[in-house]
Amino acid sequence: EGERKDIDKLVTRMRELINRTGVGIVCVSHLSNPQDGGAKYEQGRPVQRTDLRGSASLAQLSDNIISIEGNLTANSDYSPYEKCKRKVRCLKTRYGAEQEVVTDGYLWVPETGRIGTYQEIL
Repeated sequence: EGERKDIDKLVTRMRELINRTGVGIVCVSHLSNPQDGGAKYEQGRPVQRTDLRGSASLAQLSDNIISIEGNLTANSDYSPYEKCKRKVRCLKTRYGAEQEVVTDGYLWVPETGRIGTYQEIL
């Protein structure tokens, strides 16, 4: 429980700094292991706010939460680029009405090193 309290204190202090100075801070969070025994995040499971690892204060005090999701174990026989697709989702924003929506997707092509939207690349 000490780790969660430490995270709460850190996130609260970061929020106070943001409010006082107007700076922006990007925080990268690990995800908790799924408890329901279903698909893992590497298999394309959608991320939810409650999946952030550590403390609920990360989700509560954040202005925006953005996830990048993809199926890293996809069968390459179906599509050679299936493992390289990523979906960008907005899980939370204080600046708009839409929550938990797909904002965009992108694709990385290993042969060329190019990254772009699905339509640009294919």
